[in-house]
Amino acid sequence: MSAHPVAEKWREDADILTRRGASPVAEIWRLAADELDRWQEAQGDELLTIAEAALVGGYSEEQLRRKVRSGELQAVRSSPKGRIKLRRSEIPRRPGGQRGAGYGHSLSHAYDVEEDARDIAERTGGSHAFR
Repeated sequence: MSAHPVAEKWREDADILTRRGASPVAEIWRLAADELDRWQEAQGDELLTIAEAALVGGYSEEQLRRKVRSGELQAVRSSPKGRIKLRRSEIPRRPGGQRGAGYGHSLSHAYDVEEDARDIAERTGGSHAFR
């Protein structure tokens, strides 16, 4: 995972402070940058349920399940029949941002009729008119 942009800025500022003779202060900025990078890495490895991932990425739960079934997303399970979980860093983001911080999300992103029709057609061997 790449360094957090804020951490990179703090390291640049630390370099400036070091050149100006403020090495102890620069070291504090470097330590803070390292801590932010560790936090970002831990966040990326966090496992989220499908419901949580839907809120983060702006896709419906069913859309994410389809992406897992198609192999587009790698699911993590605690057991063969365990709940599907996704790594935060691998959750696709719908253009336009997140649906919201809580569970009260916008219904405009909750269901994609055409994507559902494609999925049904593929499963039943029906028409591929949606392709």
